Amino acid sequence: SRQMKAERERRAAVTEAEGRRSAQILRAQGERDAAIMEAEGRRQAAILDAQGRALALVEVAKAKGEAIRLEFDAIHAGAATPDVIAIRYLESLGQIAQGPANKIFLPYEATGILSAVAQIAEAARDSKGPAEPPAHAGSPRARG
Repeated sequence: SRQMKAERERRAAVTEAEGRRSAQILRAQGERDAAIMEAEGRRQAAILDAQGRALALVEVAKAKGEAIRLEFDAIHAGAATPDVIAIRYLESLGQIAQGPANKIFLPYEATGILSAVAQIAEAARDSKGPAEPPAHAGSPRARG
């Protein structure tokens, strides 16, 4: 009777140990599968986020290109004079100067544009007539 009881207790202990072992294995496999699925989810989210940003950049570039094309067509359709082009050029330089750069390089042809702007200013001053402020004694206009 004691032998049978000892054998039953031994089998119960073995069965209990095997049950704990199986439970630990299943828990570890579940944690591993959960970690893998979480990593795959983060990876897929990162891929989709990058694709979304790329598509947004493409759409912005297309819109900018279309705006430039429309402006180009409008300038040519309106038969813009050098004066209008000079003004647009200066507006663009103003936008460039507002950027984070601390140095601005003017292209060589800027002197031609600036002389056109000077002609526009001169024409505007001449068209104002007598409302022009008095010239200083030392200025070239007062002598001329």
